[in-house]
Amino acid sequence: MNFMLWKIQSGVIVIITLLIFQLVSSAEPLNPEYYFRFDIINRSEIDYLTRVISIDNVTGKTVHAYANPEELIRFQSLGYHYELLPHPGTLYQPRMAQSRQEMRAWDKYPSYETYLALLNDYATTYPSICRLDTIGRSVQGRYLLAVKISNNVNVNEDEPEFFLTSTMHGDETVGFILMLRLIEYLLVNYHIDDRLRALIDNSAVWINPLSNPDATYRLGNSSVYGATRYNANGVDLNRNFPDPAEGEHPTAMLINQKHWQ
Repeated sequence: MNFMLWKIQSGVIVIITLLIFQLVSSAEPLNPEYYFRFDIINRSEIDYLTRVISIDNVTGKTVHAYANPEELIRFQSLGYHYELLPHPGTLYQPRMAQSRQEMRAWDKYPSYETYLALLNDYATTYPSICRLDTIGRSVQGRYLLAVKISNNVNVNEDEPEFFLTSTMHGDETVGFILMLRLIEYLLVNYHIDDRLRALIDNSAVWINPLSNPDATYRLGNSSVYGATRYNANGVDLNRNFPDPAEGEHPTAMLINQKHWQ
């Protein structure tokens, strides 16, 4: 009897939550993303929970995690008590550079247009060792860009190639800036540092500084304020690689139904 009552109450909670999410999402420019914490009894629970939500970190028995609306509803059905928290992307107001000149001190984040200008400037200033390529478009049509750095940059040589990418989680913006600074460091120091020159002369280095621009510029191209982990489709790209057990796109598939019965 108590079990049946719990099942009924859980069903009501899920329905109410769905209605709330519908009201909230109607006012949001993209799929809502929620940040929350909860406690576990045993760390072995993480093995399963990581297939339901996007776990940020585990400290002792306290878990911080992200979820889109559907994931949060599935998580709720497991019976955990949780606390919604302010989203990390809204905890500070970042300083933004709206021009190439404002980025020279490296004390600001670039707007999306400034980011494009930076990469174009690198390719224009160092054409013999730097080439800018478009490797695709995001859900919302922003460019996915990569620079190739090599001594014969327009030739596909028989040499080692490296591909560095960053900020698959759109709100993890430190890597975004580090990759931009790495590009500049390699280009500026090519004729100065013998080790760097040997690296670039004997390999091809590809760098994609920002692999999830829709999430980084979630609220518009002028600022990274409000950046989210998931992309514009509400998918955690870093949890969506092909998996032998879960399939081609694990986060796009429902977890085995027996876990929800």
